[in-house]
Amino acid sequence: MCRLDETALAPHLRERQYDAIAPQILVEPRLGGTADVIPYDYKFRVFNGRVEQIGVSTDRLQGAKIAMFDRDWNQLPFAVDHIPREMARLEKPPHIAEMLQAAERLAKPFTFARVNFYDLPEGPRFGEMTLTPASGLMPYEPDEWDARVGALLDLSGLDHSAAIRSPSASALSRA
Repeated sequence: MCRLDETALAPHLRERQYDAIAPQILVEPRLGGTADVIPYDYKFRVFNGRVEQIGVSTDRLQGAKIAMFDRDWNQLPFAVDHIPREMARLEKPPHIAEMLQAAERLAKPFTFARVNFYDLPEGPRFGEMTLTPASGLMPYEPDEWDARVGALLDLSGLDHSAAIRSPSASALSRA
């Protein structure tokens, strides 16, 4: 068991949306798989309300790999965060339409969000949602994909003056 440290990671990683959340340990039931095989983790990258990319994490217990797809399940030629590309042909998951719809519905209020699901025989199961995967520091390989992915974001409707203000945790908890 690890020690739950009271060190605030939000300021260090610049993920201010987590400032007002008290550190906790959450234990979840195991979803599918066996002791040595776990289900694929489908990571839906939603830009301005629309899923544009789907990452599929495979072999997480034996040396993680990731395959990237567009929303129509065409494999994309890049890797992310120094994780090796999954080169095997991956079939479209059976519940892809439900996961696409749910990801877009959950991410609708945000300019960008990554919404994760597991596709189990009984249907999709929510994994997690983050607004800043890898604190926004995740490199794309090859490098040209950083600009191509960045171009998917439409920031024209944002109030950029708010970005220079840094609300305190107490201010966030009162909101």
